[in-house]
Amino acid sequence: MPLRRELTQLLRLHIGSRRAGPLFPSRERGTGPMPYVMTRQRVGQIVREVARAAGITKRVYPHLLRHTVATRLLARGMDITDLQRFLGHESITTTRHYAETTAATLQRRFDALTDPGAHELVAGIRRQRGDEAALWAAELLAQRRAERISSVDA
Repeated sequence: MPLRRELTQLLRLHIGSRRAGPLFPSRERGTGPMPYVMTRQRVGQIVREVARAAGITKRVYPHLLRHTVATRLLARGMDITDLQRFLGHESITTTRHYAETTAATLQRRFDALTDPGAHELVAGIRRQRGDEAALWAAELLAQRRAERISSVDA
């Protein structure tokens, strides 16, 4: 799985000289073959605590983080077969669930991409300042639209 360089460096510091065992061992001794492994429930609790500390009031759980990354990568243009490999899905059918959107999301995206006011603004800039300025304005508007869509989908 690809990791950002910054995260890789932090993980190397965290792991230190260890070569085996859990990545994030539990401080509490549990039962079973690996007694210091965090439970699924504890990981969920940590995610909720971090979300609460960040002021996030929406229900947050570990799989939601995975889902959010997957849908954002698709929205930013990642090929679905690349996403399949990224997520480790054996079947593309499983990955396609991340590509499904609601009618409301499609309507918001359509509206954002076909905003008549934006078209009028770019046309006015083209008349007053020329093609280069209009192209620059269109790129800024497209970037703003993409940021707005990303924040709405989150």
